[in-house]
Amino acid sequence: MHNTATNLINLHGSFVRKREQKVRGVRHQRKKLQLYKVVGVMVFLAMLGGFAFSLWFGVHIDRNLKQLAEVRKETDEVRASNEQLNQMKARLFSREHVQAAAAVKLNLYPPQEMEKGRDGTRVRL
Repeated sequence: MHNTATNLINLHGSFVRKREQKVRGVRHQRKKLQLYKVVGVMVFLAMLGGFAFSLWFGVHIDRNLKQLAEVRKETDEVRASNEQLNQMKARLFSREHVQAAAAVKLNLYPPQEMEKGRDGTRVRL
């Protein structure tokens, strides 16, 4: 039931009918409370969704960082192996190594390394 002011007596003693004025009561407070509850639930669900998304995103970032670390480690290993192979290649193609291998395997010597043989002829070492 609403509190209304419908009939008033004016100064001359006649009745004046006024518009009914509704006074806000318990129903309005219930509706307001329901609105606050709905907004509160929506805010809570949004926060919960944000928290879940941040956890999911963090897990994916962690997994990708581990993969990146593995790839970097593998890259460093390949670079070290490549450097060793380049050093070995440089050693194998060095003039000294080529001359030594030619002397041992093919019996080839540079022209300046001539020596006298038993019969007095010049022989390569």
